Amino acid sequence: GLLQPVATSLRQVVGKSLRAQRDLRRSREYRKIYGRHDLLRPTASADFPLEARRFWERHYGRAGDPIWHRIFANFTGKEDVRFVPHDIFFDEMLPYFNKMPMRDGYLDKNLPSLLLGGPESPITSVRRIHDRYYDGNYRRISRNEALASILAGGERQVIKPALTDNGIGITMLNVSGDKIFHNGRQVTLDELEESHGGDFIVQSWIHQHPVMAEPHPSSVNTIRLVTFRWDDEIRVLLAFARFGSDGKVTDNARTGGVCCGIDSDGRLAATSFDRDGGRHTTHPTTGYDFTRQQSIPNYAQLCQRAMELHDRIWHFDLVSWDWAIRDDGQPIFVEFNVRGTAYTYQFALGGPMFADQTVEVLERIRDCGGQRSPGRFRPL
Repeated sequence: GLLQPVATSLRQVVGKSLRAQRDLRRSREYRKIYGRHDLLRPTASADFPLEARRFWERHYGRAGDPIWHRIFANFTGKEDVRFVPHDIFFDEMLPYFNKMPMRDGYLDKNLPSLLLGGPESPITSVRRIHDRYYDGNYRRISRNEALASILAGGERQVIKPALTDNGIGITMLNVSGDKIFHNGRQVTLDELEESHGGDFIVQSWIHQHPVMAEPHPSSVNTIRLVTFRWDDEIRVLLAFARFGSDGKVTDNARTGGVCCGIDSDGRLAATSFDRDGGRHTTHPTTGYDFTRQQSIPNYAQLCQRAMELHDRIWHFDLVSWDWAIRDDGQPIFVEFNVRGTAYTYQFALGGPMFADQTVEVLERIRDCGGQRSPGRFRPL
């Protein structure tokens, strides 16, 4: 019994040391990334960093890594103290909004059709869940039936590891007769099982609307829409489009793609940006001209649908939805995520993510010490 407080104290010391080392590594990484485009230069107003620190200390209790307000101000041209530093957002605000221990249960790409009541999605040829095969309606099928379903699923299909995010492992399958090709090489079902493991999903290729396909036709380009539940009201926080590059199938910025903000009317911004904060008025691979500022088809319908679906996600108040737009203009659900990056969100928005609600959000999190509830059963 006497050793318990000592052990607890030791764990706290070790945890604090590990977090400090992690924060230092992150800070060095971000300084290297954003220094490439001179986003760490002094802000136009010499007093802005101090004003930002004072704002955050007053309304939140601490200010976070000071580089973030420099980066946001230099990228957007706006010196707004309400910009949310990424370290605070990721480490403290997200765990307040979202019950992160539940994340793995929601991550599986095979589950949204059950959780969300069957949103409009690409046709599913096969689901592999915990080493077993199922059809698109979750009916248990044999391995031979799974192979037959893939062969009958169309010439172009997409295979996705079910338990990854950020576009990791998403690749194309080409089917010709009784042959399956992966990355240009003929493969067997054995080889797909070996490479993708016991949990994956195979879906039809989405034939995209020209507005989404034109910037980079070889990738499935998606709209990232972020919805936010606050005091039982769900609203759209921000949105941006993601376009692949270099002929890749995926559109994620981590795999070389670019992002382009979308305004409240559904129009694309005049510039896109890459993971390093580089800005582009034309697509780096195809030369597509973003200054055309084309409008996303049925954008209002897409926003409404995302808010309706968020009402079925109970453990997470900040949800990032990925949507494609089919060639007939119909929004097609791809997946949802419950993490995100404050820098991408605010680059795309061109301003602070919580806007006029910032002070209210910060002070509520501060006043409860970042804890919504104990989160576990405690006997009375």
